[in-house]
Amino acid sequence: MEMYFLLVFIVIGVGSYGYFWFQKTTTLRYEAEQVIQMATLYTALKSEIDSERSRCENFIAQKEGSFGNFEYCKLFLD
Repeated sequence: MEMYFLLVFIVIGVGSYGYFWFQKTTTLRYEAEQVIQMATLYTALKSEIDSERSRCENFIAQKEGSFGNFEYCKLFLD
């Protein structure tokens, strides 16, 4: 009889540990997916900023265009 109680206690303990492990794993997976999405967004944003910087550098080097575009590019590069 004591063996059954011990066995039930062990099964409950292992089940509880498994449940909390699964919850923690699910939470970590969700957080990792969000970090990956943020990194992807950051990479895309950095690419857009780099292309705009290149466009402005080329624009200023040519010394052509309107004053408004020149001021925008000047402020953007600063």
